[in-house]
Amino acid sequence: MIYKSPPVGSLIFSCMDGINEELIKNNTKLEEILYSALKEDNFNILKELRQDFDPYGLTLVAILAESHAIIHTFPEYGSLTFDLYSCRGLVMEEKRMIFSKK
Repeated sequence: MIYKSPPVGSLIFSCMDGINEELIKNNTKLEEILYSALKEDNFNILKELRQDFDPYGLTLVAILAESHAIIHTFPEYGSLTFDLYSCRGLVMEEKRMIFSKK
């Protein structure tokens, strides 16, 4: 038997470069941006995990009732990756840049 995943989920994945150095090194601000964007779009946050790296860098994981959201920063390159998967049927065109607009 071959397992087939139901076609109900939506994935947004973005690699962002050229992020302002002050912002990319401000882990608290990035955390505020992520969680305010998730709350603004009515995601249900079940658990949060934050790992700060020395001298700088951040990984944030939000376990959502709808699936997950993850941020990884690479301050030495001015870049950030953002991953949001949702099984609630996002309208992708309308939701694609929730985080990047912040």
